[in-house]
Amino acid sequence: MASQQIGGLLAQLRLINGERGFFANFFGLFCVACLLGLANMFSRSVLHADMGWLLKPLMVVMALYFFLPYLLLLIIDRRSTN
Repeated sequence: MASQQIGGLLAQLRLINGERGFFANFFGLFCVACLLGLANMFSRSVLHADMGWLLKPLMVVMALYFFLPYLLLLIIDRRSTN
């Protein structure tokens, strides 16, 4: 039963990660960070509203989205091969 749960977890993590490697995840996070910065500049110049307070939590969530599944897959795959 536990091996079925781990297999299901691995399948979900692989689905979330989408077979991306470290550099692909890093580049994806970089692109999202650039887009968030541009959105903040747009909202500051056009809407006259500073959204800087929202950028920090969004960056944390995006970093977790890009790197948590990847790191968990690394850890679980290493344990399963040993």
